[in-house]
Amino acid sequence: MERARVPFVKMHGLGNDYVYLDEREVEVPDPGPWSVILSDRHRGIGSDGVIVLRRDPACPVRMEMVNSDGSASAMCGNGIRCVARLARERGYATEDMFEIAVDQGRCAARILRDGETISAVSIDLGVPKIDALELIEVGGEPFGGIAIDLGNPHFVHRFEGSDLSAFPLGEIGPLVEHHGRFPHRTNLGIAHVLDRGRIDLRVWERGAGETQACGSGATAAACAMRSVGAVGDQVEVRVLGGELQITFDDAGHVWMTGAAEESFRGAFDRSLVEPATRTA
Repeated sequence: MERARVPFVKMHGLGNDYVYLDEREVEVPDPGPWSVILSDRHRGIGSDGVIVLRRDPACPVRMEMVNSDGSASAMCGNGIRCVARLARERGYATEDMFEIAVDQGRCAARILRDGETISAVSIDLGVPKIDALELIEVGGEPFGGIAIDLGNPHFVHRFEGSDLSAFPLGEIGPLVEHHGRFPHRTNLGIAHVLDRGRIDLRVWERGAGETQACGSGATAAACAMRSVGAVGDQVEVRVLGGELQITFDDAGHVWMTGAAEESFRGAFDRSLVEPATRTA
């Protein structure tokens, strides 16, 4: 008897990589337990998590995303750009401007092209909810930042030093992620403002650790630094994996533009995730 094979696509936005599963191709009741196995970079496919393209009655597609530790996340900026590309390439969306359903509602997506080739994707992340600058205690010391809600939580700290790579993100990241100030945990962004149009950024993502890029984190950093007058309405945010363009429109919405690239596609034996399926 031939074993069941599960098709997938591995995609990334600036190195922030996910395994993409399509509900039209495979039944995935709960992607959380699967993600722990598939995200393992030694025994699985290797990724920062799993994203499922779900059917939706009002939109061409709905995004369901889980981190590599199996925890759910309401938004992933790099992930949703890849979802938009897949939805357009697979014909679920029939125009280059459409909406994607997410936990908090809908996000508009715009496919950008160089001729017929998809060159980038823009996502409208809506009107951010921005708190005032505040201090929390981390490791017995005050640590300043601005909390941003983009459908998922962020805490953005402005880095005032000269060497962003020297910031101890591996030490501070988990402490902020699990801080009592954030009942649902948070992503932490360490933002270094270079000038009014450029930010260097490192991000500790809840449930995944430091990643090559975080689309919503880059957007949050631009929102936070704009709220204190440090940057303008168009900002290039440089992360470890590349650059994202963040733009604020006249309605107060913030748009994130960047690459959405396929790494490879394939199929795995369903027996790989059967232990998770049985215990879910």
